[in-house]
Amino acid sequence: MSRGRLPSPASFTEQAVDRFRDWPLTPCRADAPPGQALALAGRQIVHFHHDDRAEVRLAHPLIHRLAPALLASGRVDVPPHSSWIRVRLDSGSDLSLLDSLVSLAIQANDPARLQPPALCPHASGPPLTGPGFGPFPPFRLICHSIECSFHSMEKAERRSYRMGARAAAVEATRTRILEAALGLWTHRWQDEVTLQDIADAADVSVQTIVNHFGGKDGLADAADDLVASRADDSRQAPVGDVPAIVAVLFEDYEQHGDANVLWIAQIDRVPAAARAAAHARVQHRAWLEKVFADRLPAEGPEREHALALHYAATDLYLWKLWRRDLGLSRPAAERAMRDLLTSIDPRKGDDG
Repeated sequence: MSRGRLPSPASFTEQAVDRFRDWPLTPCRADAPPGQALALAGRQIVHFHHDDRAEVRLAHPLIHRLAPALLASGRVDVPPHSSWIRVRLDSGSDLSLLDSLVSLAIQANDPARLQPPALCPHASGPPLTGPGFGPFPPFRLICHSIECSFHSMEKAERRSYRMGARAAAVEATRTRILEAALGLWTHRWQDEVTLQDIADAADVSVQTIVNHFGGKDGLADAADDLVASRADDSRQAPVGDVPAIVAVLFEDYEQHGDANVLWIAQIDRVPAAARAAAHARVQHRAWLEKVFADRLPAEGPEREHALALHYAATDLYLWKLWRRDLGLSRPAAERAMRDLLTSIDPRKGDDG
């Protein structure tokens, strides 16, 4: 193992690319290589180059309007007769400047906005008419219109950023509470764990938990939803591939089986546990119908019979019997489930 070497810090260009990952832009190869680009509705509006430079595509009137301020910053080059400006990326403030310029570029290059601009309500004076002006308002009014759009967009961006940051903080707190509750309920009876226990584990107040979930019942239901969602994500297997189906099911049971057994044991004393168990049964049946779609009969009694057999062959308590009660190794238990599923394949009866 190498010693004394730290990962190279990301270049400002790499940081800039990463900042726009969630923006409504499509990454692509730059029309003027080498480098990467971001496109809006197929129109490239940002180019990134490896020497920590970025190019942003703006409208000519907007460039004309902003050029004095951009040039005065010392960070932007404004080539003549071009709709592209160049931004040097040497600091965090340069990245913030790039954010603002790309926001302007999105507005300036939005297909819905590539139309003759409406007159700004702050502009004064009648539009010029006559040869050469066509249907567009004069350049002075376009500048006024863009200036108004610029200020409105800055306000909207600040408001959007604040709302986004607040929503992210709320979601992070909610997730931390759920993880804390699940961690405690993994090895303790649900009704023995107090809200104060969960609050301490999550480093929040009891009132915060109440604000998010309404109480322990609401928290338990939300935790059930989270567990169900994770099970849907983790139990992905090709239809009819018995070894793969058994493998993903065992991976789930090995990680969460003991906690699920403890949870099910409480259904007579904890209403939330009873609701979670009912939800899990419906979810497991739907999963069986999906992964064994190639072998299950059409609707009717035979299908219900086959589903009952497959449910029993993949049930959590069968895993518990093999792994916990009989002490089988995981490979041996997986083999037993594979053999059982093969033996109950309803298509074997058709062959006979």
